[in-house]
Amino acid sequence: NQLKLRAGFGLLGNQNIPNYAYMTFYQPAYSNGIVGFTPEDSRYGNPDLKWEKQKQYNLGFDASLLNNRLSFTGDMFYMRNTDLLMRMALWPSFGYNYQIANVGELENKGIEFSMNALVIDAKDFKWRISGNIAHDKNTIKKLANGVDVLWNGGNIMSRDGNLFVGQSLNSFYTFQAEKIAQQSDMNRINGMTFYNGYIVKPGDILPRDLDGDGKITPENDMAIVGKSDPKFYGGLTTNFVY
Repeated sequence: NQLKLRAGFGLLGNQNIPNYAYMTFYQPAYSNGIVGFTPEDSRYGNPDLKWEKQKQYNLGFDASLLNNRLSFTGDMFYMRNTDLLMRMALWPSFGYNYQIANVGELENKGIEFSMNALVIDAKDFKWRISGNIAHDKNTIKKLANGVDVLWNGGNIMSRDGNLFVGQSLNSFYTFQAEKIAQQSDMNRINGMTFYNGYIVKPGDILPRDLDGDGKITPENDMAIVGKSDPKFYGGLTTNFVY
């Protein structure tokens, strides 16, 4: 039987980006007797790149009971990334598809528990169960140049890939659904205007008019509707030995 407490601190960098991301590479292309140069990998170099830094704090425990037949592990962590390195899409008319950039600061915190139990320990038969469950939450704390949002590719219609201060890195941004349109709603719907000529008929999804002006537009009626981060995740395993 044992009980062990743990604490840790670390400072890491991030090198999970393409090589020479600070440079723009070109490759020759021959067409109609003329040699030209086109961007390689459609990446625009960023000479202002800096190391991403991650501070990590961890508290945890390990415990075992009943002659190690039952054991538990728990961890609580906090991470803060500064000069966050990410691949940012660029507006198509720019001539390049993306750029690697230091886009801001990210906070990540969470807890995790795991358990391992030897349920049956007979001479000819053993049964072991193990499982774990975890929860974590990430929040964008700051973006480059003090802005509140960075649009993916500069496009305010982007559903994902946008970065919002105070929100998850994996937020979804789109029109909210008010209801399924009914025949009784058509008088109100016919008095509204919808983005890009969208026509709402009974049985269609009616977008929510957030500002109440009778016009559904990306500028005034799109919002953060959720995120892809799971509330909890984990696993369960059982083993039989005969």
